[in-house]
Amino acid sequence: MKPTRDSGFTLIEVLVAFAILAVTFGAVSGALSTGMTHEIAAERTTTRVLEMRSIFDRIGTDIPLAEGTFEGRLTTGESWSMTVTRLPAYGQIPPFSAYDVVLTVQGDNGSVLSFRSIELGG
Repeated sequence: MKPTRDSGFTLIEVLVAFAILAVTFGAVSGALSTGMTHEIAAERTTTRVLEMRSIFDRIGTDIPLAEGTFEGRLTTGESWSMTVTRLPAYGQIPPFSAYDVVLTVQGDNGSVLSFRSIELGG
């Protein structure tokens, strides 16, 4: 009689399969975690940009268009500062003045986001 080999998986084959599965799940979970971290950072930056645009829209209403430095806080708690400098007149129409406006947000994690604009005022 010939010896027959049982069909099926050996214990080593099962352990190797589980090891491959564990490494695959580890890589996928790491990629998902990194993706979530980047998504949160992008969402926070988007919030900053939208609030900074809102601050620019307030110039000339509750933030005067005049030389100086103005400060405040975003709804995220981060501080912002705005520096307004009057630009020299180079053949401008007399009733208007041009101002260089620089708005900077200092993030809690040390990041800095700045916008610059030229505004016209009376």
